[in-house]
Amino acid sequence: MSVPASPGAALAASAADVVAWLRKKFAGNAPFMEHMSVYEAAFMDNDVDGATMSGLDKDALEDAGAKRPPHRSQTTTKWNIDFGGGG
Repeated sequence: MSVPASPGAALAASAADVVAWLRKKFAGNAPFMEHMSVYEAAFMDNDVDGATMSGLDKDALEDAGAKRPPHRSQTTTKWNIDFGGGG
């Protein structure tokens, strides 16, 4: 499993790649990591891949399984910093 390294790579990323990216980005954030298994399953079940992630906003992330507002905000902020994605 590789972590996307560029916007182009992000668009080609699989759901597993996005989960790996999330784990790496939030490794120092204990509250988020406590719930990572919930998000991992939800993201995989909802086929959230790099292309999907680039188009997700906070509301769409909620629909994809990220139920807590701070986690949605942190996720979209970090994705946009790394990949200049939407949201």
